[in-house]
Amino acid sequence: NRRRSRWSDALERSKGWELGVKTTLWDGRVNLNAALFHTVYEDFQGQAYYDPDGTIRGDGYAAEWKVEGDTGCMDYDGNGFKCWTMEIVEGPAHVWYLDGEVSAAAMVVEGNPKEF
Repeated sequence: NRRRSRWSDALERSKGWELGVKTTLWDGRVNLNAALFHTVYEDFQGQAYYDPDGTIRGDGYAAEWKVEGDTGCMDYDGNGFKCWTMEIVEGPAHVWYLDGEVSAAAMVVEGNPKEF
């Protein structure tokens, strides 16, 4: 009997818009290109490395982690630790709960393959 979370098969989705303009001025002597864009992600799938020294390293950020009892606690913004409980769904897949609500899903891999 396999336990599954609604997050176990979640795919990252994004919605966005882009606006751009290209023009040539002064008889072709100047090219002007401009662009604006905005993207919103759902079920964002980031990657991070949890170093044994208590540091979390990700793409463009660092944070801290620790274990308290049966919870994993993280401080992403320097405003103190928040503690999550974890459910192993299948193999390396697990779901994180904050205050009893599903907060995130993750896969555990060995080592630091992205070299954060």
